Amino acid sequence: QPVNLPLQNFLQEKEIFFELNTRHFDQIPSNKPMNIFIVEEAEKELKKHLSLDPNNETGGVLVGNAYFCSERNSYYTEILGSIPAPYTVGNRVHFKFTPECWQEILRIQKQDFSGTTIVGWYHSHPGHGIFLSGTDLNTQRLSFKQVWQVATVYDPIKNKIGYFYGRNGERLENKYLIYLTKKSSESSKEGTLKSRITQKPEQSD
Repeated sequence: QPVNLPLQNFLQEKEIFFELNTRHFDQIPSNKPMNIFIVEEAEKELKKHLSLDPNNETGGVLVGNAYFCSERNSYYTEILGSIPAPYTVGNRVHFKFTPECWQEILRIQKQDFSGTTIVGWYHSHPGHGIFLSGTDLNTQRLSFKQVWQVATVYDPIKNKIGYFYGRNGERLENKYLIYLTKKSSESSKEGTLKSRITQKPEQSD
């Protein structure tokens, strides 16, 4: 279940390690039931994974944390990393998880992403653009139906990416997607990483 934490408190906690120099609490859109905060490196890694086989659909899961802000009556999800799914079944137009792949995903999560929650899934649409197919929606409704659970679609041929959320797979506009970009500083040499929040320009299908 999502942690009940006001968004303002979340941002204040992140300021210990993240430089919030381009967005403020009151500038984050609040007229949607969801916002996503994603570590930019996590997106780069899933793109790298999905580009390994541009001729067939493949995918994995997203790990991080989910929160609810009662003051805004909205959820926000923090994506910290991704886990490629092994033993999946896929071709150019189809991808699905298998029981064997879930066992391995949970093992990797426990080993490499301890303390996180599976907050969604990702997969590729080689050359087909950014949307959720009927099969994708079935996967979303079966395994990722909570409003804070995310579906990410990446087209490695067109280099396009999109984010969807909830049981109906509603597309999240880029203004509700906030990137966390790691930034080296003097303090990082002592083991502390600072980051700055940036927002990428709107991407079209």
